[in-house]
Amino acid sequence: MAAGEQVVSATPVATRLSRVRGPVFGITGQGLNAATNVVTAYLAAQLLHPDAFGAFVLAFAGVTLVLAAGRGLIGSTMLVHLPTLDDERRAALVRSAIGFTLVIGLVLSAAAALVGPPELRVFAPWLTGALLQDAGRYVFLADRRPGSALLLDVAWALVQLAVLGLWLWLGPPVGIGALAVSWGAGALAGVALLVLTADVRPRRPGPWVHATRDVAGWFTVVAVLGSAEVFLVLLLTGSVLGATDAGGLRAAQLLAYQPALVVLGALLVLVTPVMVRARASSAALRAASVRVLVAVSPVVVGLVLVAALHGPLMAVFFGQFTAFAPLVVPVAVQGVLTALTVPAQALLRGLRRGRTVFVVQLVRMVMLVVGAVLGLLCGGVTGVAWGLAGATAVALAGAQIVARRAVRQEAP
Repeated sequence: MAAGEQVVSATPVATRLSRVRGPVFGITGQGLNAATNVVTAYLAAQLLHPDAFGAFVLAFAGVTLVLAAGRGLIGSTMLVHLPTLDDERRAALVRSAIGFTLVIGLVLSAAAALVGPPELRVFAPWLTGALLQDAGRYVFLADRRPGSALLLDVAWALVQLAVLGLWLWLGPPVGIGALAVSWGAGALAGVALLVLTADVRPRRPGPWVHATRDVAGWFTVVAVLGSAEVFLVLLLTGSVLGATDAGGLRAAQLLAYQPALVVLGALLVLVTPVMVRARASSAALRAASVRVLVAVSPVVVGLVLVAALHGPLMAVFFGQFTAFAPLVVPVAVQGVLTALTVPAQALLRGLRRGRTVFVVQLVRMVMLVVGAVLGLLCGGVTGVAWGLAGATAVALAGAQIVARRAVRQEAP
C-alpha cells in the first residue's frame, strides 16, 4: 500500500516539474539563441578596429534581417500550424518545411554572396545553416519539446565559443571573417545535432507552402517589422540629436527593454501552441489568455525593480551613460506595456489571424515612430523615451480591442 501511495503521489509532482521545466527550457533557449548574436556583436566591438566594427554592424544587421524573415516565414508558421495536425501528417510537413528552409537558405546565401557588400559575403556560406538550425528549434517548440530546442542552442553557443577561442589561441588577428566562421560553425553544430535527434530529411517544399500559404507571408512581414522598429527609432534619434543621445537611449533599452523582450519572445513562442489548442471555445481562449497574463507577470515585476534601481544599475552596467539613467524609467514603462500585449498577440496567432497580426504590428510600428517624433520635438531624448511609452500604450489598447473582437468571431 505504501508503495502504491508513493506512485500515485509522484504523478502530480512529476507533472508540476514538467510544467516548470518547459517554460524554463524555453526561456533559457530563447535567451541563449539571442545571446549568440549579442555576444558576436560584443566581441566584434572588443576585437575589431572601430572602422572594421562599423562595417561589421552593417553586415550583421543584414544577417539579422534574414534570420527574422526566415523565422516569420517558417518558425512562427510552425507554431500555429503543426499543433493542429496528427502525428503522421505533422512528420510529413516537418520534412517538407525543412526542404523549404533549405531552398530559401541556398537562395539567400547565393544572393548575399553575389550581390551583397564584402562584409556580408563572409556570412553568406553560413546563412543556410543558421536558418536550418532555427527551423529545427521551432520543430521542437511546436511539438512542446523546449528541452530539445535548448540543446540545439547549447550546441551552437559552445562550438561558436570554442572555434573563436581556438582562433585567438593560434594567434592570427581576428577580423570579420573569423567572427563569421565561428558563428557559422556554431550554426552547423546545431544542424548536426538536429539531424541526429529528429527525422528532418528534407522533402519537396510544395506541401508546406500549400498548407501555410494563408499565414506564412503575413508572419514574415510581422517579423521584419518587429526587427525594424527599434532601429528606426535609433536612426531617427541619432540623425537629429547625435550619436551620444542615441547611445544613451540604446543603453537604457539594453538595461531594461531588451532583456524583457527576450523573455517575452520566448513566452510568446511557448504559449502560441496553447492558444492553437484552445481555439475550440471562447471560454478556453479566455482562460488561456489569463494564464499567459500570469506568465508575463514576473517580467512586469522585474521591470518595476529595474526602474526603481535605475541609477545604481546604469552605473554598474553602462557607466559611460550614467547621465541618461532617467531614461530607464520610461523605457521600463514601455516594457511593462509591451508585456501586457503578449496575451493578445498569442491569441491572434493561435487563431491564425496572420493579416490581423500584421495590421496590429504595422500600427504599432507607425505609432512608435510618431511617438518618437512628437517626443523629439517636445523634449529631446527624454521626450523620445516617453513618446515611445505613450505610443506603446495606444498600441496595447488597440491590440486588446482587436483580440476581443477576434474571440467573438471565432468561437461559440
